[in-house]
Amino acid sequence: MPNLRNILHAWRENEASKKGVELFRILPTSAIDDIVRAMPKSKDELTAIKGIKDAKFAQYGQAILLMVSEHGGSASAKTVARDEGDQMHGIGESLAGIATTPDERTIFSVSTYLDEVNRALFRLRAPVKGEVIGVKFQGNAVYFSLRDAKDASTLSVFMWLRDFELAGIELADGLEVILVGRSEIYKPSGRYKFRAETIELVGEGAWKKAYDALKKKLAEEGLFDADRKRPLVKYPRRIGLITSRQGAVIHDFLNNLGRYGYKVTFHDSRVEGATAVKEILEAIAYLQTLKLDALVLVRGGGSLESLQAFNNEHVVRALAEFPVPTICAIGHDKDVPLAQLVADFAPSTPTATTAIFNAGWDALI
Repeated sequence: MPNLRNILHAWRENEASKKGVELFRILPTSAIDDIVRAMPKSKDELTAIKGIKDAKFAQYGQAILLMVSEHGGSASAKTVARDEGDQMHGIGESLAGIATTPDERTIFSVSTYLDEVNRALFRLRAPVKGEVIGVKFQGNAVYFSLRDAKDASTLSVFMWLRDFELAGIELADGLEVILVGRSEIYKPSGRYKFRAETIELVGEGAWKKAYDALKKKLAEEGLFDADRKRPLVKYPRRIGLITSRQGAVIHDFLNNLGRYGYKVTFHDSRVEGATAVKEILEAIAYLQTLKLDALVLVRGGGSLESLQAFNNEHVVRALAEFPVPTICAIGHDKDVPLAQLVADFAPSTPTATTAIFNAGWDALI
């Protein structure tokens, strides 16, 4: 089954979608990391974690403690699934726990049984590829079906409009996409749905077409104009940094930053895939509340498809509206990511980024 960190991230995304707020307003990413490390078993242990006080506990405390209890056991008791086969095995075990046995027969109410089934289904978060058919926008959600081209198998899909709009994709019948999400049974109707959390196009050609269309649109608005570029203060000190904690990029950046008393506020974020869009936007929203001299967004190189988060309209506009100069360093081979086109500075590497900060201080010395 998925590990505790993934479960907490998915739960947070679901809560944020339902309430229409940024992810960090539900729970900061740093708090999720601390929960995984501390494995709290009580209110006192949970509220000792930075970012979770009494008010937050009253809203989400019991749910968090339950997730820790269910998914935070020892490695031998709770193996982390690394592929779909393991995930399916895990869900099979979960559903098996509901079944009756020869020596003990449990009778469930309809509501309780559906709760148990949905808890088991929630553990299976998976990517699914297929063709879109029957798109329907209704209220604050979008409904459609995902069809398998080989045998016409069909999956009913539900997606919150807020999550869908983040992807910047125009849906049409026949469009091939990859969805990431979970299945659930809607209790009032008993209907099965796949609740998609993210949606992305399939194939380099589809991404290139979307990239060209958005680039033209934003260029016509003047977002890439040279006269919009802002200079960096001569002696910067306060830096907001967004990248992945797991990559080598953060080490390259920090190791080459001069010793001039910089204060770097780091916000961990995924930098690849559709899920990265939400986390990057969360990081930008949080860092916008701080007093900074510059914002830095960096990652290593990759294909057009792997750089999709940096060609997302919401990310590009968030950088354009950031109150202080922005520096975006992303390795690329051909098409320059739109996030770099809108940024005030667009060096190609983390080391080149640090040279921008160090220049004034070096000259002063």
